[in-house]
Amino acid sequence: MKVVFVMELSSPRSLYGLATGAIIQDFSRLQQGLDGCPENVLFDVIFEIFSRAEFRLLAAQVSHFPTFSKLLKMGSRRGCLHKMVQSASEQDRTITETISQEFSMGASRLLQKLPKGDLTVTSVARTIETGFTLGGFLCEAGWYPAATTVHRAGVSMMRRLGQSDPSFLCCQLESLSKLLHSLSSYCCFPEASDLAAELLDLLDRKSVV
Repeated sequence: MKVVFVMELSSPRSLYGLATGAIIQDFSRLQQGLDGCPENVLFDVIFEIFSRAEFRLLAAQVSHFPTFSKLLKMGSRRGCLHKMVQSASEQDRTITETISQEFSMGASRLLQKLPKGDLTVTSVARTIETGFTLGGFLCEAGWYPAATTVHRAGVSMMRRLGQSDPSFLCCQLESLSKLLHSLSSYCCFPEASDLAAELLDLLDRKSVV
């Protein structure tokens, strides 16, 4: 009886995969060029860091808000991003807090820069949308304190904007409801109750109009 041994060979990496790996090998010198890369390329490079279990380097990258905000745009890979942030958080437990604080401070700086007449939903639409996405991402993984910081910043923005924009009411209702969700999930019931009352009052007033 003849015995045949079959050796399983791992398939060779693509040229793109080899290039991604080469960036990690000289990351300190090449990371500057990643700022101008498309979101999908940046995501693949950060995922390569994650795959190699370079968790300190991973933590440094995902805690950098400009980098993280680009990763967040890859909605189809949201589950993978959750895993990367979780692994990075085991190295640095303040990562989600850092990200949320960076967003909050960035929103405040944006409002300070804009002339009073430009304080409209349209002028800050991208920041509002980022806040909705970021807050939702944090809530999904149970990082409720960080999510609450993000949604509080969103509500604060809406309270400083002019109400003439046609999309103002929709954004206002969504920002309040998202903050209410994160507060309730984090068991901040007194504040959540006050916010729920504000939300109901707003709905009642708008329904009368």
